[in-house]
Amino acid sequence: MNSAENKEKPYILSMIIDIAEASHCQLPWKGTQSSFKDPFHQTIVGVKEHGYGVHLFPNINTVRKGANLTLYCIDYVIEQWKRRHGYYPTDMYIQIDGGPENANEYVLQHCEHLVAKRMARKIILTRLPTGHTHDDIDGCFGIIWKYWYKYRNINNFSEFRDGVTKAFKDEDGTKCIVYDWTMILPDYKAFYDPVLDTRLAELHKGFEYTCLFNFIY
Repeated sequence: MNSAENKEKPYILSMIIDIAEASHCQLPWKGTQSSFKDPFHQTIVGVKEHGYGVHLFPNINTVRKGANLTLYCIDYVIEQWKRRHGYYPTDMYIQIDGGPENANEYVLQHCEHLVAKRMARKIILTRLPTGHTHDDIDGCFGIIWKYWYKYRNINNFSEFRDGVTKAFKDEDGTKCIVYDWTMILPDYKAFYDPVLDTRLAELHKGFEYTCLFNFIY
């Protein structure tokens, strides 16, 4: 594709994914000097899609943090990109940290599967080293924390969603999409287990520096 075509027809999807601390996201929220019996302890998966905005996937104890949740969020963002443009991106750049929910053989297998199915021509998966700083996604979580501690009362999920969306807009105009609670996940692990090369589990271990995994057809 030439440069003129690139401007008119985007073909690159770049994202970074991380999980916010559940202790900062409970509902209802009555401020730091109060408590609420049996609150919902949310976990929020944040995906910053570079050049577009932030996708937030809240969930409670109906789903567990792990590879299935990570892959569900990645696939959802890919599908949203397709709905906006009418086609899948040819190149994908995915940045993760070294947490076990991200740095695992299932995420590697899924990237390979997407390329094998021609849903992308190239996927570059980047795993950051221990002690890294997720500058852009951590900045997004920082906006949530500021909103959380600014308001004394957040009574329900609707107030949380509306407030966080407005907080991003007021901060720097960033588009923020807060999805409904994730209640059920596809079982990616069960799907891949029969064909998974178990040696892939060792690829994320023992690295002191950034790791790059390229999947290209």
